[in-house]
Amino acid sequence: MAIDAKKSFLDQLERCMGSFVPADLMRRITETAADLLCKFDMSELQTYSVDSDDFLAEYIAAMKVQGRSKKTIKRYKYVIERFMKTVGVPCREITVHHLRNYFTREKNRGISDNTLEGLRQVFSAYFKWLKNEELIDKNPTINLHKIKKAKKKKEILSESDIEKLYRACNNPRDMAIISFLETTG
Repeated sequence: MAIDAKKSFLDQLERCMGSFVPADLMRRITETAADLLCKFDMSELQTYSVDSDDFLAEYIAAMKVQGRSKKTIKRYKYVIERFMKTVGVPCREITVHHLRNYFTREKNRGISDNTLEGLRQVFSAYFKWLKNEELIDKNPTINLHKIKKAKKKKEILSESDIEKLYRACNNPRDMAIISFLETTG
């Protein structure tokens, strides 16, 4: 790993300085730096990138092991990646305020409460997993409560509507189905 870090350092040094330092001087600088680096043990620090979230990759792998469906895994991955790109903050720094701001933005875009509740459930599962795996110190979804959804009022068929359904039946099987549905509500 130390050799890879040293090579990466030398490559980056050459890329950064190569455009304004003459080639022969750049070669001497690189050789001198390589000689000096032999005396050091180093490793490259990983910088945060929204596009490559190792936590998400581990979470997806865990979901596969748990036997989650491909559609579920695909949805979770999409939702979490979209959130992380929007927020632009590493998982360890996400707070309930980031989540609430995201939900507010989505609500203003016209997203329904049902969809927002689905997003909340995805985030809740993801951050709960991160906390249980001790990858984060605090679960930001703890204080994020369920999103109330408007209940749809179900229409009850009138007796005349049920009678119309019976008259439309062409065989005993259809009549049995209508009768079953009527008696069970």
